Amino acid sequence: MPDVSIVLPIYNVEKYIKKCLESITAQNFKNFEVLCIDDCGTDNSIKITQEFVQKDSRFKIIKHENNRGLSAARNTGIDNATGKYILFIDSDDWIENNLLEQIVIAFEQNKTDSVWFNSYIYNQKTGQTYFLTDNLKESTKIYLTPDNINNFASYAWNKAFKLSKLKSLNIKFPEGLYFEDSEFYLKIFSNISEIYLITQPLYHYQLRENSIVTSSDNVEKKLNDIFQITINLYKYFLSNNTFKQNKKIILRYFAQNIFSVKINKQKKHVITLAKKVLKEIDFPNSYEDLNI
Repeated sequence: MPDVSIVLPIYNVEKYIKKCLESITAQNFKNFEVLCIDDCGTDNSIKITQEFVQKDSRFKIIKHENNRGLSAARNTGIDNATGKYILFIDSDDWIENNLLEQIVIAFEQNKTDSVWFNSYIYNQKTGQTYFLTDNLKESTKIYLTPDNINNFASYAWNKAFKLSKLKSLNIKFPEGLYFEDSEFYLKIFSNISEIYLITQPLYHYQLRENSIVTSSDNVEKKLNDIFQITINLYKYFLSNNTFKQNKKIILRYFAQNIFSVKINKQKKHVITLAKKVLKEIDFPNSYEDLNI
C-alpha cells in the first residue's frame, strides 16, 4: 500500500504537465501513487502523461467518460485513493523534491489529520513570486476555531489529509461551482481543529492570467456560486447540529467573498441578492454587518 496518494486532475495543460510530472517523479520519498484523472481535454496532456505511466507503475490514468470539471476529478481521486495520506496537485504547478518526505514526517511526528505547507505563488501577469504564508517563522501547530478559520487560504493544493479521516467525514468538492475549494475547506476544517503547518515553501503555484481567480468574466455565475456555497454551508451545519457555533463562519465567508468578485456597476443588485440569501439562511438582520 502506498503511503501517499497524489490526485492530479488533467485537462488541457500540455504546456505545463511534463514539468509537473517530472517534479513528482523526482521525489525523495518513493512510496506513493499518482492518480491522473483524465477529464477529457482536447490537447496532448494525456499523451504526455501516458509516457510517464508506461515507465512508472506508480502513475495511473483514470478516465472520465466526459468532461466533468476540477471538483469531479478530485472526487474521483478520493474515491480511488489507497494511500495513508492524500494530497491534491494542480497539473499546471510543480513541487519541491522533498514535499512528500516532509508531509509524511509531519504527519507521523505530530499525529494530526491534516498537514499544510507553504508555497511559492508565481503571478504570470506581473512576473512576481511571493510566499503564500509569510508571517510565520517556524513550522507549528495551528488550532482552528470559528473565529480564525476564515483567516487562512482555502486552497486544496497546499494541504494534505489523512485519507481515513477524509473518507470518514464523507465530504466532497461541490461540482459545477466556482470557488469549490472554499466549501470543501470550511466543511472539512469545521471538523478538524488541529493542523500542522510547514512554513518551508514546498509547492509552486502558477496564478495564470486566464484563471478563475484573475478573470473578470462570468461575474453573474461567480456571484450565484458564492450564494449557493453560502446556502450549502448553512444546510451542512444544520444537518450536523453545529449551526449555532459555526454561524459566524458562514457570514464571514459570504462577506469576504462577495466583494472579491469584480462587481463594478452591479453593486446595488448584489446587495439585493445578498439580503435575500442571508434571510433565506436564517440571518434576518446579519446583512447589516456586511457594511455594504
